[in-house]
Order: sequence, then structure tokens, then C-alpha cells
Amino acid sequence: MRYNYQIVQVFGRVDWAERHLSGGLGGTYVMYKLVGLLVVILAMLYMTNAIGFIIAPLGSVFGR
Repeated sequence: MRYNYQIVQVFGRVDWAERHLSGGLGGTYVMYKLVGLLVVILAMLYMTNAIGFIIAPLGSVFGR
């Protein structure tokens, strides 16, 4: 989340994000911040073993 400027410089802008997430700010920057926040939340859930509540309902879908 901290280096979103450098990430945009490497990968470029995302047109979908620029159209739908702009709101006066750079949409691509907002998208990368949201993706980073999602990764942090999922990592915390994984570390505390709480991610099972999210994955358990999907077990029947994937034949587990």
C-alpha cells in the first residue's frame, strides 16, 4: 500500500479503475491500495487461523 506510485510506474494505469474508482483521486492508485488492504486482511485472517470461516462454505463447491 505504501509503494503504489512505484507500482503504477511499473505496471501502468488500469482503465477500468480510472473510470469507476476516480472520485477526484487517481483510480489506479485507489485500486492498488484496496488490493493491498485486502491482502493484509487475508494475511491476518490466515495467521490467526480465522480464514477457515471464509473457506469452509466453499469446500462443498470444490468437492472437499
